[in-house]
Amino acid sequence: MDSDLDIVGLTDEQSEYSETNGWSADALGEPAVLTRSRQWRVVTERRVGVSSGFEVEFNFAPLTWAATDPCDAGTAGVVRNGLRVVFDPGHVLQDLADAVGR
Repeated sequence: MDSDLDIVGLTDEQSEYSETNGWSADALGEPAVLTRSRQWRVVTERRVGVSSGFEVEFNFAPLTWAATDPCDAGTAGVVRNGLRVVFDPGHVLQDLADAVGR
């Protein structure tokens, strides 16, 4: 409970996730309350809390966030701090991890 979970979703439809919050209950399997929303350059952060008090930080970015030529320093920092790829059918995130040296 001293930490949170950070999830990055690459999408061409950021507005679907940044303008509403109903999708978070579907993703988490329980109602979630929006606790913070911020913009970090091209990344939209949507932090939600669940009934246990645990927070999940969803970050939505365009596919260009994972560009490797050149690789953004902020993106590289995220990758170095513990990227775990869950679903990557186009190998975009694996290519990013390889470019950063993970």
